[in-house]
Amino acid sequence: MNTTNEKFERSLKTDMFNFDPAKKGSIYWVPVRHHSPQCSRQLAQVFRKFKPDVVLIEGPSEATSFISDLQSKQTKPPVALYLHVVDKKNLWEAEDNKTRYRCYIPFDEMSPEWNALELAAKSKIPAKFIDLPYQSQLSINLHRSRFSDKEDQLLYDDEALSEKIIIKNLISSSHCRDFDEWWDRHFETGTSYNSPEPFFYNMHQFCQLVRDDEINNQDPLCLAREKYMALKIKRHIDKGKKCLVVTGGYHGIGINYYLKSWGRDNSLDEKKFEEFPGMNSLESKIYIIPYSRQRLNSTIGYSAGMPDFGYYSELWKRIKNKKQTPENMQEFHSQLASNVFASLSKNKFTATIPDSIESVALSNRLANLRNVTAGRTEFKDSIETAFVKSSYDHDAFQKIVKNILQGDAKGQVASGLLIAPIIEDFRKACQAFRLPRNPSDRLEKNLDIYKSTRHQQVSHFFHQLEFLEIPYAWFNSGPQFSLQKDLKRVREIWDVQWSVETEVRLIEQSYLGESVQEAALHLLLMKMDSKDSLGRIIHGKDKVPLLVKALSMGMHDIISPILQLLDHWIDQETEAIYLCEGFNHLAVVYRARAALSADNLSGVQEVLKNCFERICARLPWFNSTSEEQVEVICTSIINMYQLVSIDTPWCSKGAFCDSLIQVNNDIPTPKLNGLCTGILYDLQRLNIDNVKQRFYIAFGQAALNASHLGEFLWGFLLVAKGRFISDNRLQEMLTEIIEQCDEEEFIVFLPALRMAFTSLSPRELRSLTKALILHSDCENPETVNFSAPINWNQQDLELSLRLRQELSKQLAHWGIDS
Repeated sequence: MNTTNEKFERSLKTDMFNFDPAKKGSIYWVPVRHHSPQCSRQLAQVFRKFKPDVVLIEGPSEATSFISDLQSKQTKPPVALYLHVVDKKNLWEAEDNKTRYRCYIPFDEMSPEWNALELAAKSKIPAKFIDLPYQSQLSINLHRSRFSDKEDQLLYDDEALSEKIIIKNLISSSHCRDFDEWWDRHFETGTSYNSPEPFFYNMHQFCQLVRDDEINNQDPLCLAREKYMALKIKRHIDKGKKCLVVTGGYHGIGINYYLKSWGRDNSLDEKKFEEFPGMNSLESKIYIIPYSRQRLNSTIGYSAGMPDFGYYSELWKRIKNKKQTPENMQEFHSQLASNVFASLSKNKFTATIPDSIESVALSNRLANLRNVTAGRTEFKDSIETAFVKSSYDHDAFQKIVKNILQGDAKGQVASGLLIAPIIEDFRKACQAFRLPRNPSDRLEKNLDIYKSTRHQQVSHFFHQLEFLEIPYAWFNSGPQFSLQKDLKRVREIWDVQWSVETEVRLIEQSYLGESVQEAALHLLLMKMDSKDSLGRIIHGKDKVPLLVKALSMGMHDIISPILQLLDHWIDQETEAIYLCEGFNHLAVVYRARAALSADNLSGVQEVLKNCFERICARLPWFNSTSEEQVEVICTSIINMYQLVSIDTPWCSKGAFCDSLIQVNNDIPTPKLNGLCTGILYDLQRLNIDNVKQRFYIAFGQAALNASHLGEFLWGFLLVAKGRFISDNRLQEMLTEIIEQCDEEEFIVFLPALRMAFTSLSPRELRSLTKALILHSDCENPETVNFSAPINWNQQDLELSLRLRQELSKQLAHWGIDS
């Protein structure tokens, strides 16, 4: 053992476990694993023996004033302290451009910290949080960014501990799959402790092994926290208080070291912890919020949690009722197996009582084979073996059992607590719009966003909540401006339902602002300035959808700066594909300006004009054959064509046509060529002979690529199908081309030709059919009844069958089902 560990061992024996319950100014150390039922059980025994004067708990000290609310009988775990800090003066902006930070400190009924609070309340003694204030932790810039980047940031996260070499060695030498299995065997359920002393002594020894470095060779935030907690404890010792200290086991040794070093270590200056850089620029708020057991599972990313929280929750209920010991795990597993059986049966999964009995017996046999007490791992292995009869059942079984073992309980907070301003704003909006504010069935809300100003306001409110990911309003159908879908619809339909989770999520987003609109606005600004995984600012084309989103949310005050950013990006952008992606979103804004209340936004037209001109200049340089990029370019050209065709004053028809002529001459992409030909013909920049020439060129290319003619026709019909239906010269031209094909060539060309005509509606197809018959050699074509059923003779039916069989072979070549 190295010198440091020898020092730790002496510290354990002489300092941390040499206490006199009757002595004033003494400490009883309770090192814990967060949310461990066994730690809570041993803590309760210590409390009765030691009879402390004060309970000191690892937790940010500024939250001490909320302890009475946590101890309220109305507060039911799981709950969490939610802390957020706003850097009002952007003190740290130059370093990481983050101005808002938040974190969670969760508690469940089996958490040692929660039980310490309950025991203190029952004994009517004070309980206090003693950890470094959250604001101070943020001042240590090494860790500041992680408090703003993660979606569900927990203040105490043990991810770094799992990477310790000693942990990996313990797991490997014990033949365990992971640390949680090792923990179960040695602390949670696999070892019997008749008194708390050996349990916490072993905990200290384990933590000593984990802290295998010198005290000062640690993470700066960890050291600052331990020094601060030592200071808080020292102040109570100096007053002669018997202190019960409940902290994560990792920190106990460090805190004790600093307590013994007080007066000898110059770094232990109390003033350093009373003030820190930037305190006056920070605004901090704390709320108690309901939490869920699902979030507390280490299996979903909370490394300080326990795996399969539902399993340990059921175990804790038995411990609390004094029914559970390591010797009667079989009884516990029998109860749990019955719960699994009931849930499987309820979900129509084939399960029997003998399967349930067999799972318990199997867990015991597995434990004997492994020479351990049956625990969580053995239970999970055995129920899967007993209940799952085939691979077909496996996924359904895993889903059901996962829900059972994770637990689905949600907490409740006491009434009369401080309400976040964002909650008050939400409730006022619901009242004004006559929307549900209490649990109710899901209702459908229809909004006429083109005619009703009130409906537009409700739509803005729903879009803000959706943007903030608040579970309250779900978009069902209607125009989706940001996705450029269903733009012909004039109504939005939303599903609306209030739940506890609605206000929980609102509180969690309160770090963004004090109202729903302010929070959505700040999130929008964050997204505008966000970076990709490589640290690069998001591309300008990806900011255009945010403009559409801002308008959907009714945030017209911020549109001008967004437009300025987009205008600058357009001036700098050289890639036609990116300009086209941006233009497609801007065109949606222009066409739907009434619904988006953007009629008076002249800046939109200026940006559109700039983007239109840049595309005209850059489009001839487009040289990609990517199907996805060609689709984007085609959509953009159609949007530009629609603006030109209605004589939009800021869209130059001449520049647009010149650009398309150059594209048609230089870019050998059939869809794009067909589209440009159709537009130029419709705008009278090409005559019928020019169009014929281009069709024959496409026909010639079809010898090399069977789909070339069909794709050219597809692009042509996108914009010129009206002319194709009404102009018999175009029909005759296509007929001439087809007649030049022999039967084999026609069969090869046919799939792509069929695909091209799918752009025609049923009504347009009937009009085209009528036009073809009227210009055919049919006798008395005007007497043909297009709606009458056709009477096929046997010979025609047989010919049709053979043709279909041949078509099927050709279509199969292209991967198309006939």
